[in-house]
Amino acid sequence: TGSVGKTTTKEMIAAVLETKYRTVKTYKNLNSQIGVALMMFELDEDTELAVIEMGISMPGEMDRLVEMVKPECAVLTNIGVSHIGNLGSRENICKEKGKIVSYLPDGGTLFASGNGDVRQLVETQVPSTRCKGNYKVSYYGTESGCEYFADEMSANEDGQSFVYHDSEGKEKVLLSVMGTHNVNNAVIAIAIGRKYGVPVKDAIKALKNYKPIAMRGVVHDINGIHVVDDTYNASPDSITSNLHALFDYPGNGRRIAVLADVLELGKDSGKLHEGIGQFIIEEQNKGRRLDYLFTVGKEAAHISDYVKAHSDIPVFSAESKDEVMKELETKLQKEDWVLVKGSRGMKMDEVVKRLIKE
Repeated sequence: TGSVGKTTTKEMIAAVLETKYRTVKTYKNLNSQIGVALMMFELDEDTELAVIEMGISMPGEMDRLVEMVKPECAVLTNIGVSHIGNLGSRENICKEKGKIVSYLPDGGTLFASGNGDVRQLVETQVPSTRCKGNYKVSYYGTESGCEYFADEMSANEDGQSFVYHDSEGKEKVLLSVMGTHNVNNAVIAIAIGRKYGVPVKDAIKALKNYKPIAMRGVVHDINGIHVVDDTYNASPDSITSNLHALFDYPGNGRRIAVLADVLELGKDSGKLHEGIGQFIIEEQNKGRRLDYLFTVGKEAAHISDYVKAHSDIPVFSAESKDEVMKELETKLQKEDWVLVKGSRGMKMDEVVKRLIKE
């Protein structure tokens, strides 16, 4: 579970475990109370391991999910602001998602992100008394102090590379997908593989062959224009992660972002969208500049308003996708990298489909 990255993390973990075990994994993102129940029916006598994705948006939902699954090992990818309008605060989000440990057995493990303040949130909001089992907490990520971590990250035309570290040593890893967020996903996949006896070199090979599923970072090359389709869903955290990755893509092509509203952010929506604009300006101050910014929707307008007020980055904002598409199409040229992202309800996949068609 986690605020963002659940499905990709699930896919990478399953890719690693499938090298050794008969593994069932959540189909697409059937991670709700109905979806998890359906996935439990996929387990049969031949199943050796199962990787079950669990998503919540309201208080009490994790209690029901974890009662069905009763995992022996759990992963908490991060704590962001997804569904904060329903859950109230990141502390509450951590409390609810942290209930994933409720049935961990003696010898079980909670793997949690150790990046940023997530470790502090886990330590304060996920008490060991929540579970009768004597389980272990292990942290992973790209920061010092993690038991499983990555460093020496770099991007080139072949993808994203990094060096993976744990108590047994270190190994170089190459991914075909870009972005620090995918490095985190790969680190936990290798760590889970290690727990279940998958040799690190086999895990690395599986991850090198991993390809993203539809609308989750898939790159479409359209007449020399590179369109990054990450339209399945969005949160402020995932948007900043995707923007960070956009600047890391190879080549000298222009960087263009097409961003739509993030939904279900409650009363803080304006401030949280503005924070995405702040991130864009912070990146510009580091020499990583957007060439164009397009936004769709009333909430995403907070992003463009902030960027217009603090930079000379060309910005176009509208409430309809059609208006944005017409303007976008006049600007595109070969070698451009174009990120398209927004909440599922904004249907930004239609933008990608139109670009492919036209």
